[in-house]
Amino acid sequence: MKRSTIKTASTALAVVLAITLVFTAIFAINTNVALADDTMQGIKIGKHTVAHTSDVHYFPWEYCYQDVTNPDYKKSDFYHSQTTSTKLVNESGNILYKNIMHMIQLAEEGKMPMYLISSGDLTKQGERVAHIDVANAFRYLQNQIRQIDGYENFQVLVTIGNHDVYNWEGELYDKNTGEAFTGESVTLAQFAMIYNGLGYPSFDFDILAQIYGEDYFESVYSEYIPSTLSSALEFSYMNPSFQQVYEMSKTNDVNVEELALAYLSVGDGIGQLTYAASTLDQSFAIYATDTTVRFESDEDFVPVQVSEFEFNHLTANGTEMGDNKFYLGVDDSLAISTTPATLSEILGAFANGKPVYRDCGLKHITGGMLTDETFDFIEDHITSLNAKDGAEEPTAIAFFHQNLIPHFEIEDDWLSNYTVFNWEYTAKRFAELGIRYSFTGHQHCSDIAVYTDAMGRTVYDMETGSFVSLDSPIRVFEVERYSVDGALAEKADSSLYLMDSFGEANPLKATP
Repeated sequence: MKRSTIKTASTALAVVLAITLVFTAIFAINTNVALADDTMQGIKIGKHTVAHTSDVHYFPWEYCYQDVTNPDYKKSDFYHSQTTSTKLVNESGNILYKNIMHMIQLAEEGKMPMYLISSGDLTKQGERVAHIDVANAFRYLQNQIRQIDGYENFQVLVTIGNHDVYNWEGELYDKNTGEAFTGESVTLAQFAMIYNGLGYPSFDFDILAQIYGEDYFESVYSEYIPSTLSSALEFSYMNPSFQQVYEMSKTNDVNVEELALAYLSVGDGIGQLTYAASTLDQSFAIYATDTTVRFESDEDFVPVQVSEFEFNHLTANGTEMGDNKFYLGVDDSLAISTTPATLSEILGAFANGKPVYRDCGLKHITGGMLTDETFDFIEDHITSLNAKDGAEEPTAIAFFHQNLIPHFEIEDDWLSNYTVFNWEYTAKRFAELGIRYSFTGHQHCSDIAVYTDAMGRTVYDMETGSFVSLDSPIRVFEVERYSVDGALAEKADSSLYLMDSFGEANPLKATP
């Protein structure tokens, strides 16, 4: 098994890091606090475990050009969309399935961590139908593992990557001809609805279906699979509207129109999908951080579905559209017309349960950042955990899409979109806040990078490779907590499980 070991003492910040992915490197800072190593004389006070995946990049086989033997295959839109990509698009469904089944197997063997975090780029290009399958797969995983003794509180937590929302490049393809047509993207609120129960507030299907209709939450491959947030975690949301939605999710009587308006109030700002999940004893906190950046664009058509609630909210109660433009689907396919629809056509579509779309006017970019609002939210949350009676300093981790720290010397110069734009400031803030571990992806590589500030505080950025690239890794991370002369110390261990086959017999195994 590929393994990395990290040992830290948080208050006096003694650190040793050993990386055995390709080489071994040791970083040490001499302090007066004992190191949490195997010979340390301390009291073990707890352990937390996390599995990490990133860049699932799932795309439904139904919308791939499937006739690879056709002489015109290499002339098709589908083929040309793959020529500059390293993603195993055709195999992505099989890979996702194999990894889901492997994690269930790990849980049956008692080797699966209690939490799975997935740091964005869940889909190829933000296609709604792809999001539906990934969300259902993760909720299926969550439900299955919770049936295993000791895993009743297992929780999957997701966040977005740059590909997942407001994606102007989203396309679906005719499986018989390879011809492309514009795919439906999603907004921040829609992302949270689709991934409900996976870090975002969970509701019964009949409530969600009253907002967008049953078909919105189902695909050709998966019917809606319900699952709820773990009662062993407390959740907090940076966006006040999401916090309102979360409070509504805990009630038995939900006003659907009020819920729809709360979702509509989420907006499109940077960082608004950020949330915190903490254990009830306040010893562990996970910060799911939205780092995606978007900007307004009139150049590209980025359709997102609009509910009747939203249509009435955007227009004069559905009677006058003003300057708003809306679009309809083409026949019964998922293709979307680029010709604006009339008011009577729109009202007719709603009456017949047909989808209506709007051009969201936004497009994503590759890079990402954490805003001051995000830092303030995390700081306030950590402060609140520390302020509770008898609370120990929490072990805090964050996960997001772009790298926190450059993973090679010139990454922030040559590939500046692959670290967060304000990476050094972000790393310093994390060190100040006591976030010692971040989990990222984006580059489709597996690596660990280290940052130490002037006060000797160290942060580790654990980058995990993509499901649809070489090895399809799953990272397993374990941190043990110790009390050493009244100070918190930690010993952390990181391992990678790699896929070696698509075959039915033992398709995944730990790499020796």
